[in-house]
Amino acid sequence: MVIESMTIEKEKAKESNLFETTSLKDRVNAIFVELFELKEDNLSEDQRLFEDLGLDSLDAIDMVIRFQKEFRIKPTNQEIQKLTTLGDIYSLIDHYASASAVSAASANS
Repeated sequence: MVIESMTIEKEKAKESNLFETTSLKDRVNAIFVELFELKEDNLSEDQRLFEDLGLDSLDAIDMVIRFQKEFRIKPTNQEIQKLTTLGDIYSLIDHYASASAVSAASANS
């Protein structure tokens, strides 16, 4: 029981420090480099996903699935439809990471 409790606490700490070792922007950019073979030096917050980066609808689905797995988030369809730039993605994932940290802190109180 003690070991299980310690494991749960480690998982919570991991979730609340989701972006501690690598910045959010770097992690998102690395996913774009891997999935879509883009050059990281060319990625910036104001780039539009479809017009500037050349993503299509299937790429967008792959992107959302990868972010769900990588960051353990479940954005709503409305949130997904509002994603037009890399900056939008950074903000959305940061929002979920912040909410996760607040939830973890509340649970520990």
